[in-house]
Amino acid sequence: MAGAVYRRRPSAYALVRNDVGQFAVVRTPVACYLPGGGMESGETPEQTIARESREECGFVLKSGARIGRAMEICYSSEEGEYFEKDSFFIAAEIVGHGTPTELDHELVWMVADAASEALSHGSHRWAIHRAVEFHSGDNC
Repeated sequence: MAGAVYRRRPSAYALVRNDVGQFAVVRTPVACYLPGGGMESGETPEQTIARESREECGFVLKSGARIGRAMEICYSSEEGEYFEKDSFFIAAEIVGHGTPTELDHELVWMVADAASEALSHGSHRWAIHRAVEFHSGDNC
């Protein structure tokens, strides 16, 4: 957008599958995302997905392989700002459960095609496809 200031936002998101191969998707009042979010200062991508997934879904995660990294330009209607999101996408498995603290976030399990349709950001849709390709290559 001409004249807009884009704030860099390092982020990390988890690609979590259940026993039947569905992906965890977080539905908020505004959009649908993979579990994860903005990295805090000094935090690694793996620490970010652990913290964010616990807050959003109550997951205790074990990080796996990094599936990819993507840059996406987007606008946040919640914050009224433009962002340059530098996002890491990491395969992860659930190793425990706690209580989510972000009560306006709903966990929904979806097959890859449904998740690709529901996810609000193109980079998240891209990551789902990468995870499916990665998994079909027996790299998970």
